[in-house]
Amino acid sequence: MQEIERLTALASERQEIIMEQVNEIAALKTEAQELHDKYGLLWDQIAALKAEVGRLRDDYNDLTMEVSKKYPDETRHQTAKRYIRLAERGTIGGMGSGGSLKQEAKNESK
Repeated sequence: MQEIERLTALASERQEIIMEQVNEIAALKTEAQELHDKYGLLWDQIAALKAEVGRLRDDYNDLTMEVSKKYPDETRHQTAKRYIRLAERGTIGGMGSGGSLKQEAKNESK
């Protein structure tokens, strides 16, 4: 009889341990799914941002390559900015003050 009680107690302890492990596994599965969902969303956002960076790089390269002749000691980027500033002031193509682009460039560099 004592042996049966001891075996019953052991079986009960094992059952408790198994139930704790089952609950732990269920919690870990839930956490794993939450992490998968969270990081899956982050990966999608990263991919979208990479695509946007690529598009912006292409746009920037397209814009700077429109500069056929850059000013001495300037990069295409700097010359493109100069052209944009001059165009915004209306000084390119006879608009605005009527000065030439070269004269405006000289004034700009002062």
